[in-house]
Amino acid sequence: LHLAGMATVDTLSISADWPQINPQMLMPALSAERGTGHIGLSGTPTRPQAAGWIDLRAVSVDTLLLGDMRADWSLRDTLRANAVLRQRGRPAARLDVDWPIVQPDPSNARGRIALRVDTLSLRAPLTYALNRPARGQLSLRSDLSPLLREGLPLWTPGALLGDIRIDDLSVETRAQSYPVHVKLNPGAHLRARDAGLALESLDLQIRRYDRNTEAFLPAGTLGLKGLLPTSDTGSAQLLIRDMDLLLFGFTEGHLDVQGQFTGTPSDPRLSVHMDAQTTDLGHIGGTLVGDSVGARWDLQWATPLEDRLAVTGSLPWDPTAGRINWGNGIATAHADSIDLRALSPLLTDVDLLSGH
Repeated sequence: LHLAGMATVDTLSISADWPQINPQMLMPALSAERGTGHIGLSGTPTRPQAAGWIDLRAVSVDTLLLGDMRADWSLRDTLRANAVLRQRGRPAARLDVDWPIVQPDPSNARGRIALRVDTLSLRAPLTYALNRPARGQLSLRSDLSPLLREGLPLWTPGALLGDIRIDDLSVETRAQSYPVHVKLNPGAHLRARDAGLALESLDLQIRRYDRNTEAFLPAGTLGLKGLLPTSDTGSAQLLIRDMDLLLFGFTEGHLDVQGQFTGTPSDPRLSVHMDAQTTDLGHIGGTLVGDSVGARWDLQWATPLEDRLAVTGSLPWDPTAGRINWGNGIATAHADSIDLRALSPLLTDVDLLSGH
């Protein structure tokens, strides 16, 4: 750090230069071939002004190149900052922030956070996050305006306004040794309004490589839509269709899930129905119903040998506090008779299993 300048009772003129910045102080997995920075302080002690920049070249996540990053900022009555990530010589992501510091009406002051992403390569962050080779790309537009009232949670009505539009999201990786492609359908939109967060067209298509056909085949869809409310009644739906269980290291089969949320954050109503049809284990179906007190579930397993196992239970929770009371959960299981041969697919180290 090189520091120079002067400070008096009525004048500030100070500059600081960093000839070498190590991004690992922000995140241990980050590194850069070169990093420099500058801060300048001016004005008066009672009305200071500041500006600065940070420039990082050839930033890597772990050992994979992410790109070049530069951030510029200034501070007077408002903090204004912008940061740009460049990949292959072009801007791939830009973040702009306006954050009022001096607020004529603190109760209604809002900041602004705008993000624009254009075909951003996700290879480095995805590989690091998943801890296996992965690649993907992202394009989106986001413009959010949070209310700056101190101590106000973002889920308070009107605390966050704005839109996020996802134009492109695709991921390629491996799941349980199978190459997998995941793609978000075009048109995904999130709208933050007084009533809550509206989810529109959040639909994922999953494809898995099949070694027999040497082609990528459909492996399931996942959809989410509706309104996640802040205070008033909302309604949101989760729909999973034909999800390939091999993606989760399970036996061959497919999973369907239908979930419905209604009510408010403090008085929710939750209903989930699950249905799985497998080659080796037979049919597994279940329901979960929840409210402001807790959840109750009922799980039924019909084995390929036509035996049946029923598991029921309950679990208390407090949605207002965001707590689940695991210690007071209850589960009971009942079966008249289970042929143990039905469990053989789960015990790969056992050649033969018999009994009841």
